[in-house]
Amino acid sequence: MEKENVLEIEFQKVWDMWAWRVIKNKLQMKDNEFFIEANTKLMLKVGYKIDEYIICTEANYKGVGEYELITNEEKKYIENFINLVNQKYGIPKRWRAEENEEYFYIGETGLVRVDKDNFSYGDNMLYNLGNYFKTKEEAQKVVDSKEWQEFWEKVRNGEIGGDE
Repeated sequence: MEKENVLEIEFQKVWDMWAWRVIKNKLQMKDNEFFIEANTKLMLKVGYKIDEYIICTEANYKGVGEYELITNEEKKYIENFINLVNQKYGIPKRWRAEENEEYFYIGETGLVRVDKDNFSYGDNMLYNLGNYFKTKEEAQKVVDSKEWQEFWEKVRNGEIGGDE
C-alpha cells in the first residue's frame, strides 16, 4: 500500500552547498528526538520552538541547523534518512475515486452497492466512515467477515448503541 510521507525536507542549491528546511513533519517524537538505527549517522532533533530542527550528521552529533548550508555528502545522508523515516513511519494512503469515478459501499441492507463519487456530503461520509471500496470484492469481503457479523450481533443484543 502506498504511504503518505511523514517527513519532507526541501533543498535549495546555494553555490556548491545546499540550504535545507523541513516542510512537513507529522512524526510523533518523544523527548524531542527522533533516531533511526539503520546504518545511518543521522538523528532529527526538534527544538523547543516550533519549526526548529537540527540534523545531527556525525557520531559526535555535530548539529546542522535548519537553513544552515550543508555539503553534497550531508545532503545525501539526509535524503537517505528521510527515505528511511518515510518507509518505516509513513501513513498508509487510502484510495479515493476521482470525480465521477465509481466506488463501492455497503448499503443499509448489507448489500454491496456502487455509486459515482461527486465529493458530495454522502460520498464524504461514506469515505470518512471507511465504508468506501475500490472493488465490489473488497466490500463483499467486509460483509462476509466475522467482525461484521459480530458487530451487528452486538447491536441487536443492545451491547452497542442501546439505551443504558
